[in-house]
Amino acid sequence: MENKQIATSFEPTAKSQKPFTETRPTGKTICFFSYNLKFLRKKHGYMASDLAAKLNTQYKNYRNWECGHCEPAIPVLLRICAFFNVSAQTMLTESLEDLAI
Repeated sequence: MENKQIATSFEPTAKSQKPFTETRPTGKTICFFSYNLKFLRKKHGYMASDLAAKLNTQYKNYRNWECGHCEPAIPVLLRICAFFNVSAQTMLTESLEDLAI
């Protein structure tokens, strides 16, 4: 099996470049979910453990989402979006910090 390398950018080099994007070998860019989740948590003044409890999930699952190791199931994603009053499309495809939400 061929081992393809995945290019990842965790630090923006210019204002126009969005942080926390990942380009897969298919050329598709992965979503902004983990970046936005952390941004919203900090903006609303929650600790990660407190937000995990409010979202009715385990802390380790929450941390994995925020660190970008994995993403939540769709029902959980929708619950997170409803909690922060943000659309799923925006949560996944836009940098909320750049939108000044």
